[in-house]
Amino acid sequence: MDKKTEALNKYFGFSSLRAYQEPIVDKLLEGTDTLAVLPTGSGKSICFQLPALMKNGLTLIVSPLLSLMDNQLQELRAKHIKAAAAYNSFMSPEEKSRVLRRLSSLKLLYISPEALSLPFIVERLKEVNVVMMVVDEAHCISQWGHEFRTDYLKIGPVREAVGNPCMAAFTATATPEVQLDIKKQLRMEEPAEYIHSVDRVNIALFVQRCTSEREKKKELVRIIQNAPGPGLVYVTSRKKCEELKKLLQEESAHQVEAYHGGLDNEARLMIQQQFLHGDLDVVVCTNSFGMGLNKADVEFVLHYHFPKDAESYIQEIGRAGRDGRQAWATVLYLEEDIIIPQMLMESELPPVDELDAAWETAASSRQEETTADLINKLGWTETAARFLAFYLEKHPRKRKSELLEDLEEKVQQRRFEKEKKLKVMVQWLENSNTCRRRLLLQVFGEALMKRPDPCCDICGSTIPVRKQPGNEKEKVTAPWEMRLQELFFGKEREHE
Repeated sequence: MDKKTEALNKYFGFSSLRAYQEPIVDKLLEGTDTLAVLPTGSGKSICFQLPALMKNGLTLIVSPLLSLMDNQLQELRAKHIKAAAAYNSFMSPEEKSRVLRRLSSLKLLYISPEALSLPFIVERLKEVNVVMMVVDEAHCISQWGHEFRTDYLKIGPVREAVGNPCMAAFTATATPEVQLDIKKQLRMEEPAEYIHSVDRVNIALFVQRCTSEREKKKELVRIIQNAPGPGLVYVTSRKKCEELKKLLQEESAHQVEAYHGGLDNEARLMIQQQFLHGDLDVVVCTNSFGMGLNKADVEFVLHYHFPKDAESYIQEIGRAGRDGRQAWATVLYLEEDIIIPQMLMESELPPVDELDAAWETAASSRQEETTADLINKLGWTETAARFLAFYLEKHPRKRKSELLEDLEEKVQQRRFEKEKKLKVMVQWLENSNTCRRRLLLQVFGEALMKRPDPCCDICGSTIPVRKQPGNEKEKVTAPWEMRLQELFFGKEREHE
């Protein structure tokens, strides 16, 4: 047994890697920069976790979501891998200090791009042997990516500061344009590239047009009543999450909960664990739910509100059918819903007519407080505020007039790209004569080689109806505090 297979068996209990995982692992063990575009649920984590555990030094995993960090860390701990930790805003100052003291003994450190760019973190990392950097959800680094975050643009300079370790970038969705931008921003020179199809052949695709909100709710109830689950219903607002949760609790026999940013951390964690362990059938959620959630048997993903671009759609439906069994995804399409992604896009960009006032606000703020001041004083979203703060930090000596002109141009360019992506998404939804799978693959520069059966509504497929037996036995849900304790620490056995 070679060292790689021995380590794979020791840490993860597997006797071999999947065919597409092995070359990625080999390249990272060699220290070769690597770009991997792998479908959601394909086991990309092990591609960097195994080399990290085998290398002599620290691997940084830059991750965009705290829930994603937490999920991967919990899975490693469940495998008794102790040389892994996270550094994020959920932690207390004491916990953060403890992690920084342990750096030299760690193999994996999960960290957000915002934390990684902090000067004192970079200085501390210079003191240890950083052998590899991994950027998870790497589309976030691209100005053309569907979740662009400016702090990702600082990863390249951090890499240089800590000694230019091997760089790996992983994502499930990246158009050819985004792939080029990822390589440029991460300063990857001639990386090994493993680009796999985004097509999930076991997920049938459906779009159902509705003429009113009332009809859409009626169709939602009908579909969920006849779907055994487990499944996800995606919406764009906290209010709609709660509204549809209540509707489905009243109109179906399913165990349904809502997940959104308005819940506290403990409640969100509880819902994740309930869903993972089969205590919930349906989660009505915003798009952050499901990222990194390792649940193989999700049967359906239903979009009550459609995503703003094809990349988001591919990523979200990819949370179904990870076990390889037949699954399905549907969008309840109401034409007037287009106002929702339009408003979201506008909120993500600095308002052009407020750039002058924003410059004045930033000029009177300390650099580290610029983002907070733009949010609090001008009412901007965090995304828009970070966008402006980044460019002010990047060009500290530019004259005001020149800087504002440059910013306005960049905002307009970003708006144009976002509108173009939304238009493509709407055209896909309104298409009535071409295979949906074929059109979706074209967005990513792919051709449909073989049409699966079932494929999509255009090809004659229908949403499977498998009505469950009557609800003879009601599920009993324990108080969430008790259930949370059971999930993490186990249920104490009664004395015999």
